[in-house]
Amino acid sequence: MILTEEYKNIPVEMKQLPQWVGFMRTPILKDGKPDKNADGTPRMSKIPIDVHTLGGASSIAVHSWGNFERAMNIIGKTATVGRQRQQGTVEGVGFVFHPDKNTGIGICGIDLDHIIDPNTKQINAAAKELLILWIHIRNTPRAVRVYICIITVLVTASGKRNSTAV
Repeated sequence: MILTEEYKNIPVEMKQLPQWVGFMRTPILKDGKPDKNADGTPRMSKIPIDVHTLGGASSIAVHSWGNFERAMNIIGKTATVGRQRQQGTVEGVGFVFHPDKNTGIGICGIDLDHIIDPNTKQINAAAKELLILWIHIRNTPRAVRVYICIITVLVTASGKRNSTAV
């Protein structure tokens, strides 16, 4: 498995969890035609891909997730999703944010789009205040994004919780 720059900085704690899917991009349609961004490029949607079947994955269907290595190994393969059997190439991997069913411990994420100036590569001041924990910076075809991942703890109705270090 060859890791590109965008995947090398993912925290090892996330890579160890079996919560990975692939994704393919499809154009977002508006009135039956591809919708456009302000710059004229097509707006795209990411469809999660099952790492075992190369069909559609789900954020609640645990059986459609897999480990990081398995997800990375489906990049470049053809996936088929939906009732209309739409085909596309798996372009990357994604992490499913979901707490462990036994402990309630999980990772939550905050996706901050369009906060980095593409010319100066500087993060705007408001976003800098949010960047206090793990940071994974990734270059995308159109922009630079910042993802913040935090280990969280589920608190039960009775107030009991599991603690963890961040």
